Amino acid sequence: MRIDFLNVETNGKFEFIHEPKPPQVEKAIKGLDGDAHTMVILHVIPDAHLMVGGGKSDWCVLSVIIKGKEFYCLLNPAPLASLPAIVKLKVNAHDGSYPREVLVPKHMALKVAKPFAEKGELDPSLQWRAEFLTA
Repeated sequence: MRIDFLNVETNGKFEFIHEPKPPQVEKAIKGLDGDAHTMVILHVIPDAHLMVGGGKSDWCVLSVIIKGKEFYCLLNPAPLASLPAIVKLKVNAHDGSYPREVLVPKHMALKVAKPFAEKGELDPSLQWRAEFLTA
């Protein structure tokens, strides 16, 4: 596994797990509840980290930052039309508003976390919105 650290947020405080095992990563993502547990971060030091946030009603937002310059947000290939255009979701212990196209179910977050954890790579079969950050 390539992950150096796993950060699991509980009520605004983070637990740091060094060199987590795959079951720990899976448990952390499945444990997101949109209330007490709202953020999981997988770190590949120093190059990248993947953030999974939310968990309310099984919905998460997922993003990746690479080398502090490239930001990728996972897009849902089939966003639910039954959801409002903007959805309120608690991420990293803060309430936020997210467009429905960035909401993904936990099983998709797990699908993305596995290759990232093993190889530090994004799943190319999924759709990503890329942005480049400036200093």
